[in-house]
Amino acid sequence: ETEFKLTDQIITHDQKNYFAYSHRQWTINTFKFENLGLLEIEMQYTTSLLDIDVRNNSAWNQRFFVMKQLGKYDFILVKSEFNFTIDKIKKVTSNESAWNYLRGLLTTFGTKKLYQCMDDFIEYCEHELLENKNCNAQIVAFLIEVKIELILDDVINDSIVNCRKLYELCMVMASRFDKIRMNYWKFIYKQFQYNKMMKRKAKKDDKKGGVT
Repeated sequence: ETEFKLTDQIITHDQKNYFAYSHRQWTINTFKFENLGLLEIEMQYTTSLLDIDVRNNSAWNQRFFVMKQLGKYDFILVKSEFNFTIDKIKKVTSNESAWNYLRGLLTTFGTKKLYQCMDDFIEYCEHELLENKNCNAQIVAFLIEVKIELILDDVINDSIVNCRKLYELCMVMASRFDKIRMNYWKFIYKQFQYNKMMKRKAKKDDKKGGVT
């Protein structure tokens, strides 16, 4: 408690003080088995910091440090955290820190598992792309990343329509939001096509191997 109060005073004056956050992490790792509520306290603490400044990257990093530990045991909490992050993103859609946190959740706990929570947000992102002149690269990049993973994981089918939509998203990035890396986004789609082809081949090989 004393350590938390001390670092809280430091962070109040410097909300991005790396050493203060590192010390809080050390405190949690050292004493969490003696005080199981430390992780929940830290989640509440980062919420208060993000309410003050939703772009506070240090607070997002600290929150992820806690979430990786809490989420192991409570997937309902992971879903709640996904919705918390979406709400923050909608307030400032260009907030790269929140987008990175969202990617961290998907990578750590599984895009496939979180798909049911994601449907409405995917629709929101697609609507922003079509209707909102202030749509940004973060929204489009998220759609590309998620759609690639969902198609390759067989969560959504690899129909011509879905693949065409993915191609169009890559071209939007290449021609509108990230012209400098135009060839990169073309490569991303080519790599997706290759991975899709290899996955189909592997399925065929498995079927052949299963025939007796």
